Amino acid sequence: MHRTSANMQRGDWQGNLPSMPMRVKSVDESTQVVALDSVGCTPGRRRKFSAIYKAQILHEINNAPYGQQIVILRREDLNPSHIQKWEKQRDTAGLEPQKRGRKPNPHLAETKELQKQNAKLVKELELAQAIIEFQKKIAKINQMYVTGAKR
Repeated sequence: MHRTSANMQRGDWQGNLPSMPMRVKSVDESTQVVALDSVGCTPGRRRKFSAIYKAQILHEINNAPYGQQIVILRREDLNPSHIQKWEKQRDTAGLEPQKRGRKPNPHLAETKELQKQNAKLVKELELAQAIIEFQKKIAKINQMYVTGAKR
């Protein structure tokens, strides 16, 4: 039977979908059936690839004859962007999975050390200013004593 766009719009095609692997997931005494994608993780979850897997796929892609790369990508459910990222990772930092989120500030330790040193210098400056003020008062008292003794 030939499928027309009218049949597709009615949803007639839904009964002929290939069966997807399913996993039963129990949450709070209720049972849910969750469809799995081709790699075996639930839809919407970020996939994580090991360094060994990345290296194997890169080796297979680089040694595949012309036109076979797309077959490998489809078989593994990957995008060409995966391969580009992995080649860049391999050439720079290695294929180990990178930590997501904010990267640590490389200058954080130096900044903390400088802040600590700055606080110490501020205290020393305050002490030096207090000593100078004290010396001024002593000099003033001494001046008053010397001028009072001469009279």
